[in-house]
Amino acid sequence: MDVEARRAQLMASGVRLFTERPYDDVEIGTIAHEAGVSRGLLYRYFPDKASFFAEVVADRLVYLAGRSTPDPALPLLETSRAAIDGYLDVVGERPQWYVSMYRGSASSAAPVRDVLARFDEELVTGLLTLFGADDTELTRVLVRGWLAYLAAIGMAVVDGAEVDRPALREQCLRVLASVAESVAPPGGGRGQQPGAE
Repeated sequence: MDVEARRAQLMASGVRLFTERPYDDVEIGTIAHEAGVSRGLLYRYFPDKASFFAEVVADRLVYLAGRSTPDPALPLLETSRAAIDGYLDVVGERPQWYVSMYRGSASSAAPVRDVLARFDEELVTGLLTLFGADDTELTRVLVRGWLAYLAAIGMAVVDGAEVDRPALREQCLRVLASVAESVAPPGGGRGQQPGAE
């Protein structure tokens, strides 16, 4: 099996395990056994467990982005609502990786923090472009605040918060609209804010 195929095999095993179990409950030996390889071979591809998990997080974040990135070709309200729904759907599907990414021993690991930081910065840039906003330190801080808010909402959903899903989505939309208004240049960005009917 070539290098890329073997790496893909290991990643598939890691995604299965880390989306089903807490980070601390997954051992390197279990991942190797699941993939049908030795521990030594696994370490040839990933230097340690945190680095392996960071790769799994990167894979899941790409999937999350695919389900929750606003489509600039659609009206801003429509695409923002769909993006929030997509985000909450992904978080609720198999949430264990999401919990481990934000909470617990894995959340403080440098490889995991680095992956999440890069992903967040890409999202910030994308949202500023979507809103037609200037890319400044202030606007980036404001949009990062929105991402932190959405992450907290996601954790509340995972923790079993008993809230009405449509009402939660609309509240998220109102907060996003406020952020969009705050970062928009004079005269507005795309014209319509996400929460505008």
